[in-house]
This record gives sequence, structure tokens and C-alpha cells, in this order.
Amino acid sequence: MKKTLFLILIIIISCKEKTKELPDLNSESVEILLPKYDEWKESYNHPVVKEQFEEHNINSKIIGVYLNNETDKIKDSLADYDFEDYAVIINLEKEQKWKIEKKYLEEVSELQKRYLINTDSPKDKIAELTQNENLEIFEKPILLEDYWTNDNIFTIVSLVQPYADEPESIVIMVFNTINVQNHLTYFSYYLDLNGFASVEKAKRNNKKMVTEFEHLNRK
Repeated sequence: MKKTLFLILIIIISCKEKTKELPDLNSESVEILLPKYDEWKESYNHPVVKEQFEEHNINSKIIGVYLNNETDKIKDSLADYDFEDYAVIINLEKEQKWKIEKKYLEEVSELQKRYLINTDSPKDKIAELTQNENLEIFEKPILLEDYWTNDNIFTIVSLVQPYADEPESIVIMVFNTINVQNHLTYFSYYLDLNGFASVEKAKRNNKKMVTEFEHLNRK
């Protein structure tokens, strides 16, 4: 299941550069709560799911993995399937000592965006990618959009190619940097690209999931 290769892509990026000013230290830890959704099941503790998602995990701590209901039914043989419509929640243990405020969230997000390719017209770019039969591997993920989902969540919508030998396989990655009780947490949602409508679907699904997650973990 090669798609986990880019699970921590932007997370790793966020650690390569320092922000202008390090935040204050946190004096307390936080317990991350995982919401229940009708359309997705939290499945990280299943041994097959854990093995697949930890295989390429180097620096991060995986907190939760959400598979859609159909994928969850086949999780015993997850390695045999190419699946989509899933989400992963992670953090970096060394970042948990920092006290996160909105200003710092903005700085981290700006650092992440430096490693993405900008496009002036997302619709035209998607049309070009879906119609081109001679695609090459992107030099970097392609940035489609970035915005504040709410005051505690900064969202980046991008396109990535999970398979080095299959450039025509393109995935929408919606990546969220979240302030959870002054602790930095990352929530990423993945859906296969299938025209511009799939980008809007990914944004809707992500908003539902990440908003419920953030609200559940507010003090």
C-alpha cells in the first residue's frame, strides 16, 4: 500500500526550517480524543492497519487512522488493495513541548507552502493533468488552495503522486495544521483525483472530519 509513503511528507517539511521565533514551552501534555464518524471508522489499532501505516513512518507519532466503511470491512487484507478516502492524525513528539498560538500556526503553514508548486488556476491545472496522457512525476506537490478552516485549523489542499512509476495516479491531499489546546497536531485526508468535483468532495469530507476533531478536543 504505497500511498502511505507521503503521509508525513509535509510533516517532515515542517521540521526542516525553524520559525522566526520559537514559542514558549508547554507545561502540560494533552490527551487527544478521536471522534466517531458515520462514514469512517478509526482503525489504527488493527494489526494489519498499524503495520501498513507504520512501515514508512519515521519521525511522527500516529494518533489515529480513519478508513471509510467499505475499506474498513477489508482491513484484514489491506496490503492487497489500493484504497482512498482515508485520513491520518499525527504529531511530532518533539513539538509537543511548544506552546502553540495562532501566530506560530501561520508561520509553520507558510514554511510548508514553500515546498509546494503554486498554480494560478486550479481548475485549468486539474483539467491539464486529467487529460494529459504523457504525465511526468511532479517535482513537488501542487498547491491548489490554502485557507483557515477555523481559527485553530490551517488547511492546505494539494495534489501528490504516490507512485514513482505511475505518474498518472494523482491523489488529493488535504493537510491540516491544528492547534489542539496549544499543542501542534496534523490531520491529513486523502482522495483520488477524478476531475475538479473530486477536489470539492475532498474539501467537504475534510472539513467535516477535521472540524469535529478540533471541536472534540477543545477545552
